[in-house]
Amino acid sequence: MGNPGLTGTSGPAGPQGPAGPTGFLYMMSLDNGTTIGPYFAAPNETVSMSSGNLNYDAGGFLNAVVVPGNCTVNYLKVGTYNYYDNGADTTTFTVLHNGSATTMSCVAATPSGGKAICNDTTHTFAVAAGDTLTIEIAQTNDTPYEMYSSALACQ
Repeated sequence: MGNPGLTGTSGPAGPQGPAGPTGFLYMMSLDNGTTIGPYFAAPNETVSMSSGNLNYDAGGFLNAVVVPGNCTVNYLKVGTYNYYDNGADTTTFTVLHNGSATTMSCVAATPSGGKAICNDTTHTFAVAAGDTLTIEIAQTNDTPYEMYSSALACQ
């Protein structure tokens, strides 16, 4: 067997593959605060609202996430659980885009000692890389303790 020959020229480039996935899914889990609110939480927040870590105004940077890329926010789902103290509570969850309220929101009416869910897949809106998203939370009763869990999706 002889020595290998010179390397030949490269062939033509193959076809471009499909675009990769875009978007995100943020999950939030926190306890309600001890005042009616409103509170402003990042969609990926995981602290107690009564811990002092959340802002009570929509302009605070700590209560927002920066959108990683262009997509359409198309899904908000929230679950509530009244786990301590008596009393029903109605809580409104509204998505803020760059500090301003959007039409994406839902209302969870949680009975005393019970659970509730709400969602909004109707009021979609477009976001761009660098935009911010916040969830505004306002409740009607500050007595019961509730756990909030939410999902916010963008595709």
